[in-house]
Amino acid sequence: MATELKIPKIGVEMTSALIDQWNIDEGSQVEQGDVLLNIQTEKVTYEIESPVSGFVNLIGNEGEEYNVGAVVAKIAQTQDEYDQLNDGPVIESEKATEPIAEKQQELEVDGTSSECTKRSSNCKIAQLNRKVRSTPLAKAIARENGIDLSTINGSGPSGAIVKQDVLKAIANKVENVPTEQPTTLPEPAAEPVTETAMETTELKRVAERKPLKGMRKNIAKHMMASLQTTAQLTDINEINVSKLVQFRDELNEELADHLGYKISFNHLFIKAVSIILKEHPVFNSSITDQEIIHWETINIGFAVSVDDGLVVPVIKQVDQLSLNEIASQFTELVDRARHGKLTSDDISGGTFTITNVGSYGGYFSTPILNQPEVAILGIGKIKEKPIVNENREIIVGDMLGYSLTFDHRLIDGATAGEFQKAFSHIMGNPKLLLVK
Repeated sequence: MATELKIPKIGVEMTSALIDQWNIDEGSQVEQGDVLLNIQTEKVTYEIESPVSGFVNLIGNEGEEYNVGAVVAKIAQTQDEYDQLNDGPVIESEKATEPIAEKQQELEVDGTSSECTKRSSNCKIAQLNRKVRSTPLAKAIARENGIDLSTINGSGPSGAIVKQDVLKAIANKVENVPTEQPTTLPEPAAEPVTETAMETTELKRVAERKPLKGMRKNIAKHMMASLQTTAQLTDINEINVSKLVQFRDELNEELADHLGYKISFNHLFIKAVSIILKEHPVFNSSITDQEIIHWETINIGFAVSVDDGLVVPVIKQVDQLSLNEIASQFTELVDRARHGKLTSDDISGGTFTITNVGSYGGYFSTPILNQPEVAILGIGKIKEKPIVNENREIIVGDMLGYSLTFDHRLIDGATAGEFQKAFSHIMGNPKLLLVK
């Protein structure tokens, strides 16, 4: 009996996931433990392994979102069982949303549908494609590019059309399209020229088109929503952190024989912010149209760069952790982030975020709020710069550029100044990080 492959529930807040990429084709023979697909939830990508060995019948489509527990594939034990799965009725997984493309695919082509009348050629192609033996991914690519699957010879199991067959057909279609080389500049258009039309001219050629999906799509939606629903203001400043640099060097020298890692500036900044949030709880809050919520728990997230974007793992109850414990959890979360092993719980529950733009050479930034949080601290690179000391002498100091973005609906400039004053005080007296 075939084994069902379902969208797993990873973390208490997860309700659905998007299929980012299938790593196998329809009918592929796989072994138990092989990575079959990548799924995307919020900002985290997971690799889903095959629970058994066998032949895979794909049901879910790339780029579509499915509820937890939805069946996205079946794995047959034998080739005969796989053939029976393909001869049976088509199984529709429970989608989290119903894509417009799927609705169009189901339209009638006899002229009774007004939508189909508008797009008769697309409807006919979609109808033909539904009758051809092919993988779900191949159908989706063919539909998006107006390819009639009945004109393609399949190279998959039992002659099924797979992704590579459709991509080859698209390439052939592009090569056979005649092009005209204009000898003069085109006359101004009577109507506004669309971006798509402009891209096809000699003035601006398309190098590549990639769908906005997965992590990058989620980040784009999250950032736009943050800017549209909050009143964001950013204060930019710099402080002398020469004492912090010396403190870190001495600390690592003393702990070299006891730890398997060094205390980083990120660890020190997280500890410093946990102290400030305890003394100034307004920064550990959220705001809606109806109420202000002050969080009792201090959970600090930190941005980590990964393929295609950023993730924000969260260290929980930071104010109750020692500097050593913060360093240990930070190291573990960063490692999991860069290997795609974070869970939904790892990125949930944050009350304040730190982003270190200094890791790629930045000094100042204007970070966007990580909603529903009301503040985010941007840390820049530490630079040696000439400064004037208390005796009005010019000396070289270690200067840190930083920025504090806050929601002006809740936090005023004077309140933001209190955060910066506290941050500057701790940076100038780093031993406080060991006693608070």
